[in-house]
Amino acid sequence: MPDSNAEIMEKYEELFETGKRRGIKDITSDQLRELLKRYSGGFGTFSYTIMDFSSAEFLHVAEDIDQIWGYPAESFLEHGIQFLFNFFPEEHHDAHFKISTAAWTYGNSLPPEKLLYSTANFDNINRRKNGDLFRILTRQITVRLDGDGKIWLTLAIFTDISHIKEPEIKDEPRLSYYIPKTGEFLIYNPSTESMINLDILTDRERDILQLSARDKTASEIADELYISPYTVQTHRANILKKTGCKNMAELVYFSKYHFLTH
Repeated sequence: MPDSNAEIMEKYEELFETGKRRGIKDITSDQLRELLKRYSGGFGTFSYTIMDFSSAEFLHVAEDIDQIWGYPAESFLEHGIQFLFNFFPEEHHDAHFKISTAAWTYGNSLPPEKLLYSTANFDNINRRKNGDLFRILTRQITVRLDGDGKIWLTLAIFTDISHIKEPEIKDEPRLSYYIPKTGEFLIYNPSTESMINLDILTDRERDILQLSARDKTASEIADELYISPYTVQTHRANILKKTGCKNMAELVYFSKYHFLTH
């Protein structure tokens, strides 16, 4: 990556001057690259920015961001965070507004110790500069809070995941939330407009959900867990009842990228 220069290292170090991450000032460019790779999931082309929500501007934009959308870093720096909205298909504007509002509202409802380093994950369809559709996973990690304990600065990592799932205009944007301090993982259910905490699932139900996220069939899950396919279907029905999702495919879709990247 082209971002091993002293300037980005200084900015990155400054972000973590909260006392929450010890030893971050000694991070090397190789370690930074690995950190970004881990947060991106390591399964696609990725780039990143540092976003300031108090001014709606980018503090830093990686020089290789053009490999994601086709626009140079200067375009992002000039137009600010609003520039990202240009990439959403018009058909998804309302859905984007809902999940963005949900992520902001939920994140800022957390106590500061939970909000810091929490991650909002957005899985959605975007358009490149040439008009082509692609699927992108955006992970926004909160790295600095303002004086009121609300979101101020985030490290946003953008990963092209089109090779994992075809970008189709019918697929509306999805949102999930991860809180590393407690290990909580939540998914946003647009049907109820609420965040669903997967902690409501039993250990067995989580096992089945995780295997389902790996595209395992009921028979394959039954064989792996030494239970009957009927038991798998019963657990799946309980998962749907607890989460309020319409079907298993919907729930698996929400959670798939969490299980792939953690």
